[in-house]
Amino acid sequence: MKDGKEQPATGRKHHRQNGHQKPFVPPRQPKFEGKCDGLKGHIYDCSDARQSDLYTKTTKEIAEYVGRTFTHYGGDVRLAVENLEVPTFVEPTDPPVEATLTQREIWKKMCA
Repeated sequence: MKDGKEQPATGRKHHRQNGHQKPFVPPRQPKFEGKCDGLKGHIYDCSDARQSDLYTKTTKEIAEYVGRTFTHYGGDVRLAVENLEVPTFVEPTDPPVEATLTQREIWKKMCA
């Protein structure tokens, strides 16, 4: 203030005093991190410019997580997630009719 006169404000205050206010920006929502603790931060997000990289990394992480945590056929499910197709399984041939009991048990263990 010089000589009792008010000086015009500068910067942001000046704009607000002239009736120009910034548009209302709602507070940012916390970024969704996922519900599963084992996959925290690995989500499919289509709002980012890096979405193709995120898709690849997330798919790989989900496949590894499934392979680690599924107790039955986790490796097969992991491959299905990685390749995005159901794997085809080759059915084993039956043991010969003349196979001994030991050979049949060995066959069961190999095919299980």
